[in-house]
Amino acid sequence: MSEGIARYQLHSRWRLPADVDHAWDVVESLLASDDPFAWWSAVTVEGRDADGIHVVTSSRLGYVLRFVLDDVQVQRPDRVTVRASGDLQGQGIVRIRPDGPCSAIEVDWEVETTRRWMRVVGPVARPAFVAAHAQVMRQGRKAFVRWLSPQLPVDGWE
Repeated sequence: MSEGIARYQLHSRWRLPADVDHAWDVVESLLASDDPFAWWSAVTVEGRDADGIHVVTSSRLGYVLRFVLDDVQVQRPDRVTVRASGDLQGQGIVRIRPDGPCSAIEVDWEVETTRRWMRVVGPVARPAFVAAHAQVMRQGRKAFVRWLSPQLPVDGWE
């Protein structure tokens, strides 16, 4: 197997039990904190510095990815954009939109893997890598909703 470029376009959608303004407020507050992912067990922030947010994430397949999120641009009410470098390199776009009385967060990543072993096995392992990403994102959605629920205004969110 030869080493190639392993590019991925990944999409996730999270429906949240919060109106869009509250969802934006929460996301902006988290991004300003030392650990924007404290609620997500699969994602660990190792620190923040001038380079960005240093993140480690692990998959159920047993591999760990380390990357830095930088150039975070909050463009309320449209989107948040972020650049990733490290084991993953590319761009993410997060959109927060109304979804009836709730809101939806849509996360789109366009990344490539930089780890040699992932590039080598990518042509065969791509479906497993995509499934591992989807599982981490499903777990993240569930954890975020659990974390968010106690912080919601009482009116209308039962």
